Amino acid sequence: MFPSFLRAADGPQTFTYQTITERLPKIVQTTIQNNEFSLQQTKFLNELAQEMKEGSKISPLRSKSWNKYLEQYITEEATWHTAPWWVVENYFYKRLLEISDPEHGHEDPYNGYDIFQKQKTLSLQTSVQSFTNIITPLINNESKIDEFIIKSLWGNKGDLSLSGGQVIETQTEKEDNNNKNNNENDNSNNRSYLSDSLLCNDLLDFSLWLQTQKDSNKYGLIVLDNCGIELLCDLVLVDSFLRLNLVNKFVIHSKSAPVFVSDAMEKDILETIDYLANKIQETKEIGNRLKEYISNGKIVIKSNPFYTTPLAFWELPEDLKKEYIDSSFVILKGDANYRRLLGDRHWDFDKSFQEITKYFPAPLLVLRTCKSEIVVGVSKENQKKAEEIYPKQEWLTKGVFGVIQFNKK
Repeated sequence: MFPSFLRAADGPQTFTYQTITERLPKIVQTTIQNNEFSLQQTKFLNELAQEMKEGSKISPLRSKSWNKYLEQYITEEATWHTAPWWVVENYFYKRLLEISDPEHGHEDPYNGYDIFQKQKTLSLQTSVQSFTNIITPLINNESKIDEFIIKSLWGNKGDLSLSGGQVIETQTEKEDNNNKNNNENDNSNNRSYLSDSLLCNDLLDFSLWLQTQKDSNKYGLIVLDNCGIELLCDLVLVDSFLRLNLVNKFVIHSKSAPVFVSDAMEKDILETIDYLANKIQETKEIGNRLKEYISNGKIVIKSNPFYTTPLAFWELPEDLKKEYIDSSFVILKGDANYRRLLGDRHWDFDKSFQEITKYFPAPLLVLRTCKSEIVVGVSKENQKKAEEIYPKQEWLTKGVFGVIQFNKK
């Protein structure tokens, strides 16, 4: 028996309610500011924002494939506040596209333009200094894969949907900008930070398991989350897996449409690789190596419309499920993928991660900073410690705490 969905109707004090009534309407406004829309489009967008604030009824889309997901909730006369949060948040981005791009917005997969391109470009540009600060020591010291995994985890702090679409500087670790003068070889601050901020850490389990994997026909697979500093760190992680000969090939999965403001699409990956090769002196070699990997087939970039639906991972289409099964392991990045993994439901926070995710068709590594009121696999002791720092369950949504969770099947 599944627990109930997270919904805005859980109460005005919840992060879910605040997202629907405040954060998503703010994204509408930043979208208007960053694009050139007609007066009619602007009117429709403002009406969309008002619907969310008031908790209006869910209405059908132009997209026939999407309407099948909404049929139950339309029949029930569900509203923005009573329908599951995971459904209405994904529905929001489809509504946003249909208004912003009337020609292509209803298509699946989407073939229109990226309404969030300005924010993504600015996010990449403003991430360079922080990214360089944390990555350069690892490159120079020939670090192990564990350290690149850690950087990929904390890169997930960068999320434009959390800031209402506004680009702000991202600190991937407490000491990024506060300890610039510290000796780069002194990792004591880093160790303390990891100990304090990781609510669950299965990194050692994953590393030991990885050493036992010898099937050269299998590949690593990563399901991306955000552009900017997170994508920069993710691409360096992929490069490290290949450079260290831990896998012979890597498949990168991205979104097929612009959603959650900063979520990465294929074009964003290619732009970021070009940035690594041509705009950041310290990573030119990495960027050029990534380009070579794409040319020789060691890196394959794919997108799938599933990642912009309101479905859970236990509802995978067969083609995607087969890709997972054929992989050596799957890395899921970020908060939205985590919510999809758990069906965005009210699980007990100390419920076994391995038990819930046993349905997943491949060995699974999750790298996620906590930015919504859902988490599992966290001991009551760690919950208490986090609550002492951020009470009233704010520790779940601040993006300060993270989890590294592994299920080897």
